[in-house]
Amino acid sequence: MRRLIASILGMLAVAGLALSIASAHWKTRAFQLYHGGKYHTRGSLQAPASVAEHSRQLERDWLAFQRQQPALAGLKGNLMGPPTALLYRVGMQALKDGDRVQFETVSRLLNQIWLQARDASQLDLEAIQKLESWQQSLLSFYAQCAVQGGKAELPRPDPKAWPGRISLAHRLLVNYRVKRWEDWEVSGGFRTWLKACDCLERLDRWHQELDSGPVLSPPSPELKPLYEALTKLQKGP
Repeated sequence: MRRLIASILGMLAVAGLALSIASAHWKTRAFQLYHGGKYHTRGSLQAPASVAEHSRQLERDWLAFQRQQPALAGLKGNLMGPPTALLYRVGMQALKDGDRVQFETVSRLLNQIWLQARDASQLDLEAIQKLESWQQSLLSFYAQCAVQGGKAELPRPDPKAWPGRISLAHRLLVNYRVKRWEDWEVSGGFRTWLKACDCLERLDRWHQELDSGPVLSPPSPELKPLYEALTKLQKGP
């Protein structure tokens, strides 16, 4: 009986040692994947100097516009806040009054706000969904304006420039991998690091495919929401 117990304990010890070795192996592999490649760390989220300049220009233009519109005093030009609805109203009124200059000012401000939202370094799926929703609202507004002769359209930044759709997709991926890495480090264990390697390999593949063409490899069930967001970004603008 003692021999049997000793044998079982020995087998458990060997199994535990094997699991520890396997866990260490996959953790090392995950670490290499996380820190390898072109898009891998927070360094990929460092905004260029042009972002700060765009922000300062928007602030100057917004303050100048506020001086002309007392109803906008004290409001900031953020993406989802009150200024958007008020700008829509001012823009439509300008068209009714035949004030093309005012309408062009409003559309320029709206486009600047849209670009500023795309300049964000910190992005997650919720932020991308809000951006998509607001973008559709803005396109709908421009379509209504076109009926009354107001010509305006969204900017078309180079896809790989910082506010461009491909760059935006890359930053979404980088933010996702940073957040997941933090989760994996808390969980740890063999299964966690094995899944981490699979996830990181898929993210790296998507980074490469975003740069090379319009087709992305199929996702795992866990990554389907991320995949859907990326394919929408690929379609622009």
